Amino acid sequence: RFDPIALIEVPRLKLAVSLLVGFSPCRDCLDWVPGLHGIIIKFHGDSTKRSFSATYLPEVAVEQGWSQREAVLSLVRKAGYYGTVTEDLLSRIHCTRYQSSKRS
Repeated sequence: RFDPIALIEVPRLKLAVSLLVGFSPCRDCLDWVPGLHGIIIKFHGDSTKRSFSATYLPEVAVEQGWSQREAVLSLVRKAGYYGTVTEDLLSRIHCTRYQSSKRS
């Protein structure tokens, strides 16, 4: 998601740690609130037994200007799945939402 850090950038780096809390299963992959919840998705591909998973922290969808659906579609790609994303595939995604407490 990010370009490699250049040596000239090192003095300006800031560290933030996110403590992930309040994990709960979603009814479906759109059962979460951008900016409040982060999500973890897990699923199997259509024509393969391979499993895929990925997560975004709560602030990612808001920072990117994504809707819930756009964030989930991006997560599917982030997970390494490059097949056709159908409604059937989306309905088979196991989604867990969580919140985070971020400290800089």
